[in-house]
Amino acid sequence: MKAVSEELLVQYGFESIEVKQKGIIKTFLKNNFVVVMEQDGLFYYSNVGIEYPLKNEDDLQKIYLEALREKLTDDNLAMK
Repeated sequence: MKAVSEELLVQYGFESIEVKQKGIIKTFLKNNFVVVMEQDGLFYYSNVGIEYPLKNEDDLQKIYLEALREKLTDDNLAMK
């Protein structure tokens, strides 16, 4: 089980977007699903001001499915 990282998000097709907000280092977006990397180095799914911690790949896939009602697929595998 992989920890959530910038590399993992890119692998799943997330794009880094420019958002300037206190405490947030980077923001990633895919299909209106926003993941933020905060100063503590941890990743969170952010929705209406509530942050859900994303510790590993399973957390990312589970919350993505719940939020968008579609399975998160690895863009690298989908292209093969």
